[in-house]
Amino acid sequence: MGKLIKKALCFRTQLLFCMILWIGLTGFADDKPFNNPANWGGTGLMEIPNARVLEDGFLRTGYAESRPFKWFTSGMGVFPGLEVGFRLTEITGTETSLGEQYGNNKDKAFDVKYQVFPESKFVPAIAFGLHDFHGTRLFPAKYAVFSRQIYPFDLTMGYGTDRLKGLFGGIEWAVNDHLQVMMEYNPIDYQKEKPVGINRELAVPEGADTPINVGLRIKPIPGVNLGITYQRGNALGFTAQLELDVGKEMMPKKPDPMFWGNYENREHMEDKRSRTHPGGWMQDIKTEIEKMGMQDVAILLEDKVLTVKCQNARYFSNQKAAGRMYRIMLFSSPEWVESLVVVFKKRNVPILSASVTRTQFKKFAFGEMDDETLGKLIKVSLFASKKDRFSNPSKSGGKVNPGSSSQPKGASPPFMKLKLDSTGNQTGPVMGAEATVISGSAESSHEPATDILLDPSKKLNLDWGIKPNLDLYLNDPSGFFKGRVGAAPYFRADIWKGGALFGRLLLPVYSNIESSNEPIPDAVRSDSWKYSDADFSLDNLFFDQVIRVSNHVFVKAGVGYFEQMYAGLSGEILGFIGRGDLALGLQGDYAIKRTPGKPLELMDFRRNTLLGNIYYDIKSLELTIQAQYGKYLAEDIGWRFTVTRSYDNGVDIGFWYSFTNTDDMTDFNRGYHDKGVFLSIPARVFSRSETNSKYSYSISPWTRDVAAVVDHGENLYGMTRDLMPGEFKSGIKDISQ
Repeated sequence: MGKLIKKALCFRTQLLFCMILWIGLTGFADDKPFNNPANWGGTGLMEIPNARVLEDGFLRTGYAESRPFKWFTSGMGVFPGLEVGFRLTEITGTETSLGEQYGNNKDKAFDVKYQVFPESKFVPAIAFGLHDFHGTRLFPAKYAVFSRQIYPFDLTMGYGTDRLKGLFGGIEWAVNDHLQVMMEYNPIDYQKEKPVGINRELAVPEGADTPINVGLRIKPIPGVNLGITYQRGNALGFTAQLELDVGKEMMPKKPDPMFWGNYENREHMEDKRSRTHPGGWMQDIKTEIEKMGMQDVAILLEDKVLTVKCQNARYFSNQKAAGRMYRIMLFSSPEWVESLVVVFKKRNVPILSASVTRTQFKKFAFGEMDDETLGKLIKVSLFASKKDRFSNPSKSGGKVNPGSSSQPKGASPPFMKLKLDSTGNQTGPVMGAEATVISGSAESSHEPATDILLDPSKKLNLDWGIKPNLDLYLNDPSGFFKGRVGAAPYFRADIWKGGALFGRLLLPVYSNIESSNEPIPDAVRSDSWKYSDADFSLDNLFFDQVIRVSNHVFVKAGVGYFEQMYAGLSGEILGFIGRGDLALGLQGDYAIKRTPGKPLELMDFRRNTLLGNIYYDIKSLELTIQAQYGKYLAEDIGWRFTVTRSYDNGVDIGFWYSFTNTDDMTDFNRGYHDKGVFLSIPARVFSRSETNSKYSYSISPWTRDVAAVVDHGENLYGMTRDLMPGEFKSGIKDISQ
């Protein structure tokens, strides 16, 4: 009789939820304020999901507990409507075969939810999801769910399989902006779950006293979510979650006003510029652009076209840097200058050219044209190396006398390379042209009859600093969480065109990284814990050379200590197709393993790799896909795929997954697919000042030898992608900043 009553109550509860939800079909609202975390980290109530999702670009991480379960969770809205999550579930009171140091049984799981339809006037929010779809699958589930908001209430009903088998539903009540009350019907039958641990026991052997869970959710400040729950009729629980928008700046920037020059006295300044030595106002432009933080600044005045060539060493956005340089050129040059051109370099190798007419940018600067219109008018192309008259000023098509405007037909005008002091006065001889002085000008417009080049200042470009260092290892028998924390001083010196020297030290302040696993003899990455103790170490010290062999093709070669485990030789070639959305490349290494604890000593352990790369940039989704095929460090052959989502503020987040032939590999490597997630954050997100430095971190559930590669820091694609015409055009709105 008791069982019949219980079933009847369950049925009536389910029917009641259906009726309430049907009544709610006249409602209309967004996911907020009900897109909050459930126990397991995904958006939901307590044990059940709802049809709400995290907003695109929002990251959520935290902890929840309802004995015997403890959840360590992280989730993110990676696209509009798509939410992914990772959780580590610890089951207290269960022993494992890994020993006492490992502690309770722990399970890793990935979840995904897609909101097929956001809520509208006539349709509730509808979503489908998968729980724990890979690996041991201790807590798997598939479900369909819909939610309807009749503010201040949000009603949810769904149907699931596996762990969420059957109907489920719930209701949330937003009492005010800081407090919510929730109640759910939880379909989980804990007595039918998979047994865990060495003793193969149930996590909740007594089952649930009731399928009804209740709870309170408290939001004391934006981004902080706290919860108190009573679940299964016999267990208290609580949650603590932090949420942030990774697509936005976290700190306001210091004032960085745009350049307007002496605009109030513009008529006087214009007359002065027209009548004085062009080298004077050109030097003014060069000085102002160097103050911006640009490096290797050179300026060319050629047939009413003013060109600045430089390396952006400050702004994360090249478009923003271009807009500010255009302003300096506009307000510091005479009116007879008709075109403004900016050429961007990397490692003193010119790559991209962006040009605009003076009239067009002047209208934009004074609010007569919007950034969208200007973006369509700016001409962006790869810089033609063969026509680089900055580097080859003496290759003129003919000779011309100073003050004369005549020259052989089809010839390029000669250059005057001026040596100027800080005020723009000539202090040295003119080189690279037949003329010895600037004499004469076109009477009607005051422009010089010969072209003028101001060379970059002769100084070493040195970038240095200190970055935080964090290494995490999970799932070792000697302890689940292992880590190393410290500082990493680094430097990069651009020695000559395309050539750079890199160095980085690791200065740990704490490390408990060790392992009870004995490495296999031919380990290429699974013994990396040996290189992660608490001692000072040389992480890398190497030189590499980049050469642009044609407009679309780049080559790189390197030698030295590339990373904490490997030294050797490396080579890479990369070619872009069209405007840069597609790129093909080939890379290889001759790698020599380093001796742990001895910074410069090498082992008698050598490997070589050969890998082909395909990169495809999907601008509409802000997504980059890399497909890599070839032979990896452990001599396994196959594929490795990497997917990266990029945000406007420079944050990159993504994952990788491999499919290689592991039949000849031993022990834990056989049948394994290397996988992990990574996050790259610009330093400017945490700073009030502009900088283009980035912090990059990655984490993998296991450190194994499958699909292993040598880490070179930045590859050719990462170095050149932002200066491809398609990429530059896609972010052209930043030119107004």
